[in-house]
Amino acid sequence: MRAELEIQCSTDEKGMGTHYDSSMAAYTLLEQPISRRITKKQCQIAGLLVACLFLSSIFYIKTTQKSEITLPYDKSAIPIHNINFTIPKQKELFYIDLDKYPIEANLVQLFAGSKDAIRSFTINKLEQTPPSIWMNPPAHIQPDTYACDNQLPPYSILRRLVKDNLPITDENTYFEHDAGLDFSKPFVFLPFQKQPSLKKGYRLCIRALVPFKGKGDHDPYKSFYRPYSKNHEEISYPWWDTMMTTLKNTRTDEIISLEMKPWSGHKVLRTKARELKGISNEMPEWARLRDEILYERVKMHLYEAEVVLPVDEGEYELSTLLEFVEGRYNFDFGPVTTYEPLQLPVFPSNTILVKKQNVKQSKEALAEKLLKEHLKLPLCTGSDHPGRWLPWPNSTTRYTTQDVAAITRHGKYWAPYECRYRHITYEQFNRCVSQTYPRGLDIYGDSNMRRSIKKFISHGQWCKDWHKHLTGSVVPEEKIPTILHKRQEDGEPKGYMSPQEYKYIVPEQTRSCYCEDFFEPYWNLDWFSGGARRFYLEVQNSPAQAKTVGKTKWDKQDIRKANPTDKFKINSYKWDGLTYFNEPSWKSAVGENREISDVAVFSLGNWDSAFSTLEPYLKDVDYLIEQIKNHYDLNKTLIIYRTPQYYCCRLDYDHRQRQISGPKLDVFDMEVPREYRLLFQSCCC
Repeated sequence: MRAELEIQCSTDEKGMGTHYDSSMAAYTLLEQPISRRITKKQCQIAGLLVACLFLSSIFYIKTTQKSEITLPYDKSAIPIHNINFTIPKQKELFYIDLDKYPIEANLVQLFAGSKDAIRSFTINKLEQTPPSIWMNPPAHIQPDTYACDNQLPPYSILRRLVKDNLPITDENTYFEHDAGLDFSKPFVFLPFQKQPSLKKGYRLCIRALVPFKGKGDHDPYKSFYRPYSKNHEEISYPWWDTMMTTLKNTRTDEIISLEMKPWSGHKVLRTKARELKGISNEMPEWARLRDEILYERVKMHLYEAEVVLPVDEGEYELSTLLEFVEGRYNFDFGPVTTYEPLQLPVFPSNTILVKKQNVKQSKEALAEKLLKEHLKLPLCTGSDHPGRWLPWPNSTTRYTTQDVAAITRHGKYWAPYECRYRHITYEQFNRCVSQTYPRGLDIYGDSNMRRSIKKFISHGQWCKDWHKHLTGSVVPEEKIPTILHKRQEDGEPKGYMSPQEYKYIVPEQTRSCYCEDFFEPYWNLDWFSGGARRFYLEVQNSPAQAKTVGKTKWDKQDIRKANPTDKFKINSYKWDGLTYFNEPSWKSAVGENREISDVAVFSLGNWDSAFSTLEPYLKDVDYLIEQIKNHYDLNKTLIIYRTPQYYCCRLDYDHRQRQISGPKLDVFDMEVPREYRLLFQSCCC
């Protein structure tokens, strides 16, 4: 063995390998090194050397840290581009030379208010005070203090966004500070460190940071997924990442849904990135946008939603599910992906307190109080008012479910903030339609519209309280066999003689209440056939029902006299959206209609988003609109676009191979009114 402390290893001049310097070693005749012991004195010397090295390293580190917290700039001349400030208890004016810090220089140029954040960060660092992620709270909080327009993202987050989204090189670490946040993982944050005194009506900005993770690195289609062209161009929802965000009252179960949209600062960063990359102004916009698909895909993204704090005081729980990243919701460009939502952490806390919580009232008492306040609002004049889901007070004796528009099977009703929807009975609906639209309705739609028709002709009895008759859970569609029309045989329970006499006889009936209803047990197809391509039917009140309705604001004396039972016709056309499933083609649906009605309802989106791509779909919508304009007199017929049903929280893997996601359906829905406005110059939606 070689003696470790005394043998040097080197390479000879000819590069022939290694040799040992024999002058530094002693060997026995058996070619074994002579054993030599380290003396006590040598140990002491070695220990002293190690101690000296350790102290030297500490001195070096301290010196380095001291020089790091000393602002590096040339004091002999004031920098041309600078931020000046003073340190408390000192009169000397300090300067930050922005020419040495490209990230800070761009921050100051692009985002008003960032100069104060940089100044505050620098002062804290010079005073060796740990920087905080949040700015100091204002002395007085106004209703719009925490609005998105008035709140820059915290400095450490804003700096990271600028660094990640702009093609600049800045190796100086003076302003680097993660504030204890993990920027490799997505999270949600509020604009304050401690819960301030918030009141109803205050605006609050909620933001979510989503870094690029390279999801599906081994997926050959990973680069195919991207936002739709218009959303990419406008940087609008849905962009690269989508999420579901809600505020829930912890005592009343009131739920407010929020839509997280791309942060407005991304448009500023895109414009600056183009400038820094030196993109020619002669390059067409479509070419710039094409390149930005690749560039922005791998960048860090910020999303925001502004909520007007509820009129209902209490404690609210903020929850955000990150549903899709990197454009993987868009199945127009890539195959259906797995649905793997991620619950995001919220900083500093997911609890938002609105004023002081009244802990003396029970949950039921609070629900009744909310209902009472809601019913004081004026009636709504439209059908698209922002609001929230409120719980129905089950123990109330003062109110009935007819005081609100409808109650869900989960015991909630939709309550707009500024108005209330009026509940009308089916008999009142018949009176309204027969008097206001005597030529009746044309309805083009899928099974959702057909189920509405069954409610009309049964006066609400069809599938009433269907969820109370479930013998098991609502089973996924692909696991339930199709139920053919059941013909009543001798010895079997008798069905019912009219739609208004609908009753539950067998468990299979509930299937038609929430899914396909082409056929169902005991339903007479002469009343209405869900499988017929076109079906004509009449809806009316009985003489007794018409008498119960009494006089209404819709009554027209001549029509009432000629039509005492409030009869009107419905021309139903069954289609599967504007898709290839229709036989015959949907393109003949409007033109071959031999009836002219006062109202024409067109239900689109459900099948279209599942079995079409956006561009062909919009061309088909244009074709449909031309058909509508040619067939109907738009001065006499009201055209209604019936939006698709809400879709979330899962993907469809059945044999039909639907290509649908919530964000994709949202895009299909948003584009149709645009087409209507473009061609009609107005939209009755």
